[in-house]
Amino acid sequence: MVRLSSIFLVLALQSCGAGQTATLPSCAASGRGDSLQFPLRRAGACLVDARGAPVWLHGEAAWSLLVRLTDDEVDRYLADRRARGVNALLVNLLEHKFADHPPANRAGDLPFRAPGAFTAPGEPYFAHVDRVLARAARAGMVVLSLPRTSVTRAATRAGTPTSAAPVPPRCAPTASSSAPGFSPRRT
Repeated sequence: MVRLSSIFLVLALQSCGAGQTATLPSCAASGRGDSLQFPLRRAGACLVDARGAPVWLHGEAAWSLLVRLTDDEVDRYLADRRARGVNALLVNLLEHKFADHPPANRAGDLPFRAPGAFTAPGEPYFAHVDRVLARAARAGMVVLSLPRTSVTRAATRAGTPTSAAPVPPRCAPTASSSAPGFSPRRT
């Protein structure tokens, strides 16, 4: 099956190359609908799973997943998306706008112990994040997040000026590791 994005890529390469040919990587999908086998790694221009099978990410932007759903609702959501072939989710680690009471999650847990205290994580908030990530991994899904963007937006909401620097200095430890004691997972 030829993907429309591949056609656009070929056309773009041809128009930019002024008649020169370009070699595209062969990253044919495995055709298997089963769960991703972690860890994922790069193999040349392709993303492959632990078995070495090429991986195509079929993703969904579930921006508010970490703050809008209970654990039971997360399980139902993941099962539904897995049945539809979704294997990647893009989420906000810190929700600045679309939670019921941003930046708190549905249970009312705050990501930090005090507004603007970006080096003092709220343990209940990140415990829920941990549970969601574990459930997604069991469902064979990879979860992607942009913690730097999340921190910048949370800083803005907390009244921290961000015009001088993309991430305020007091947010730097959080921007690089999500929160102290909470690091990006390699599942």
